[in-house]
Amino acid sequence: WADTAVGALDAVAEVWDEDEKPLAVPVAPPVAIAVEPDTIVASTEVYPPVVDIAAAADAAADAAEMHDPSYYDSLYTAYEDQNRKNDSIRNGLRDKWLLNEVTRLVSGSHKSLSIADQQKVLKNLGLIRLYVPRVEDLYRGLLPYTTSLPYYYMGIKLDKFKTGYQDGVLDLVQEGNVLKLKGSVGLDKALAEMIKRMYARKPNSKFSKYLTDKTLGFFNVNINSEAYLREMPAYMAKYYSGLLGPQQDLVEWGLMALEIALDEKAIAQVMPGDHLVVVNGLRKFKKDYIDYTYDDDYNAIEVKKTKEETLPVFIWMFTSKDQRLIKKGLDMAVSKQVGQVYDGIYAFSKQKAKDFPMYVLLKEDLVMVSNDSLSLNDIRQNKMNAPGNKDFVKLMKQNKMSTAIDLQKLPTMLKEMGVTPDKQWETTLAQLNQYGSTAITSKGVVGNRAEVEMSTRLPQTSDGAISYLLDQILAELNKM
Repeated sequence: WADTAVGALDAVAEVWDEDEKPLAVPVAPPVAIAVEPDTIVASTEVYPPVVDIAAAADAAADAAEMHDPSYYDSLYTAYEDQNRKNDSIRNGLRDKWLLNEVTRLVSGSHKSLSIADQQKVLKNLGLIRLYVPRVEDLYRGLLPYTTSLPYYYMGIKLDKFKTGYQDGVLDLVQEGNVLKLKGSVGLDKALAEMIKRMYARKPNSKFSKYLTDKTLGFFNVNINSEAYLREMPAYMAKYYSGLLGPQQDLVEWGLMALEIALDEKAIAQVMPGDHLVVVNGLRKFKKDYIDYTYDDDYNAIEVKKTKEETLPVFIWMFTSKDQRLIKKGLDMAVSKQVGQVYDGIYAFSKQKAKDFPMYVLLKEDLVMVSNDSLSLNDIRQNKMNAPGNKDFVKLMKQNKMSTAIDLQKLPTMLKEMGVTPDKQWETTLAQLNQYGSTAITSKGVVGNRAEVEMSTRLPQTSDGAISYLLDQILAELNKM
C-alpha cells in the first residue's frame, strides 16, 4: 500500500511547474489511530411512541366539524346572537336616557338658559335655528378619551386645551327665492381682535375686471400676511399649548425663533395676502397620452398620441408689490431649461403625459398663473373687454372671503366637456337653468362673532324658496 501511495505522489509531482518546489517533508500514508469515544452509548431498548388516543380522537372530530357546513352556520348564528344581545343593551340604555331626558324637560327641573342666551336664541329668528351655548365644550366632547392614561403618559394636558370659541348659532333663512344658511361663532376678546388684524385687508381693485359675464365661478380670500405671520405663533402657544405635551417649551421657543427670523414686512411685500381664482369659460386643450399597440409576437409597443379635451380655463392671481424674488425664480427656471418665456409669458411644459402646461404672467402689481396662454396673452395686451359680472364683483368687495358658482352655466359647461349625467340627474340638471348663483361668503369678525353664510338663488315662484324646495323633495320621493 505504501509503495502504491509513493508512486501516486511521484506521478503528481511530474505535473508541477518548474518554479514550484516539492514538499520538503515526505508525505506518508495515513495511519488509523484507535481513540476511545468520549461517550459510551450503551445498548438501549426502543419503545413505540406514546399516543394519547383521546386527544387524537378530539382533533379528528374538530377537523371533521370544520369541514361540516353546519359548523360555519353555527358560528354565524352565535355571532348574530351576540349582536342582538349587544343591540338590546344599547337600545335599553338609549331608551332609559331618552326617558330621563324627557322627564327632566317636562318636569321643568332642568337649568334654563340665561336671559342673555335666550335673547340670542330668539333675536331675528328665521325658519330654523340651532344654538350651541358652549362650542368649546362641544370640541372637548368630540375629543376621544379626554381623561385616558395615554394622554397623561405623553404629557398632553387636554384640560388646558382651549379654542377661544364661545356660543354658536346656525340659522336657515328664506329671503324671497333665496335660501340662506347663516352661521356664527362667538369669540373671546383676544381671539376676536387677533382675527380682525389677520384679515384686515381688502381685495385688489384690479380683480374686478376679471369677473366677467363669462365667469363660471370664482374664489377670493383676503389675508393680511404681515399680521398673520406675526400673530400665528402667539395664537398657537396660547390656545394649543395643552396639546404639545413635554415638548411645549421647545415648540414655543421654536415659534418665537421663527417669528424673529421671518421678516413679515418683506414677505408681505412679495405676497400681501389677497388672492383671486377665477374660472372664465372653457377651451379645448391638446393632450398627449401613451397608448399601446402589439406586434406579431404580441410585444407591447408604446405609441404617443394626441387628443383634445375641453376643460375650464382658470386664472389664479395675487398682489405682489415686490416681484423681484418671483421674477428671479422664473428666470432661473428658464436658464435651467425647465421653462421658456414668450412675450413676457413664462411657459412651463408638461412633465408627464397626464399633465397640462402652466403659464405665468407678471403684470403691474399682479402675478397671474393659468392653464391657458391665450387668456394671459389677452390680459397682457389689454384685450379683455367682456362686460363685468356685477353680482360677483359685489360679493368679492363686501366680504373677506367669498366663492360662488353660476348654476345657470353649469349644464352647458358639462355638455361641452362631454359629461353625461345619469338618467336620474337629467331632469335636475336641466332645471339648473332656472337657478341663480350659489355662494359662500364671510365678512370675517363682526363685533366678537366670526360669521359665514351660504346662499342659493332658487327659481322664482310665488310661494318662495322653501315651497319650491319642498316640491322638489316630494317629486324625488315619488320617483322611488
